[in-house]
Amino acid sequence: MRLPAHSPVLARPGAKGGIDMQVGLASPIVLSGLAFDEREFLATLEGGRRVTPTQARRFTRVVTRLTNAGAWDRPITPTPSLTVAIHGAGALGMDVAAALHRTGLGVALKDQAPMRAEPLGTYATTASGTCAGAAIASLAARGVPAHLASGGEGAAVVLCTGAPDPLAITHLMRAGTPHVLVVCDEATAWVSHVIVPGDTACSRCRDIALTRADPVWPLLAMQLGGCGVASRRPAVDALVGAQAAARVAARLAAWAERGGTGGGGTGSGERIGAHGVLTPEPIAAEPECGCGAA
Repeated sequence: MRLPAHSPVLARPGAKGGIDMQVGLASPIVLSGLAFDEREFLATLEGGRRVTPTQARRFTRVVTRLTNAGAWDRPITPTPSLTVAIHGAGALGMDVAAALHRTGLGVALKDQAPMRAEPLGTYATTASGTCAGAAIASLAARGVPAHLASGGEGAAVVLCTGAPDPLAITHLMRAGTPHVLVVCDEATAWVSHVIVPGDTACSRCRDIALTRADPVWPLLAMQLGGCGVASRRPAVDALVGAQAAARVAARLAAWAERGGTGGGGTGSGERIGAHGVLTPEPIAAEPECGCGAA
């Protein structure tokens, strides 16, 4: 047994001039009435040092009180194996890949555009070929394993500017593949919930809502989705991109930990603005969509 590695052990004033000991900051555990050697022992546990059997026998009172308070480090349950296909392998796609890898999820990339479609310096100097291939080589240099998407991945992330490629969304919906949308504009990124086909609001539900606000939206979406124009490839500033990647990874990891079942994973739609400011922007299931979520 050991304390969490980053839980500080602190001394604080106690009753009647005594010295109490505090473990942790977020949910502090305060132990009062400890003898000098017990306080010394507790202080040595900071940093995650394990309690030896001899110490456990000698300092039974401290160990018992820490056990009853739930102070000991609990091993993190590994995230169930899941590979996520990322549609879009520019700088933002690589940020998402790195964030997914840190949560224990596998990464596959889908982007057949030539690497010159991204700004110079996006990829490692040794990379060549398509954006997906260049991203895989660049991620490998950062210690993030990735491979080309095969189409059989358990979930997906679709990156786009303004509106996603309708063919990609249709394929994911028909295949029943859960996915997260990351929709960029000039300055912000909108991150959806985990869209579970037939269970939660989908990209077309969003289109219906946007069309109510602007009847011309379908024409705009048609020009944006899958157009292949280099200037419309998804891109945001570094802070917004890092925040978007973290939100995507957290939602997919939480959904995977539930066994990949249930409606929509965690969270609802959010827009990430300048300086990483979050604004709730959920989408509702639309009866006229026909996706089955309403």
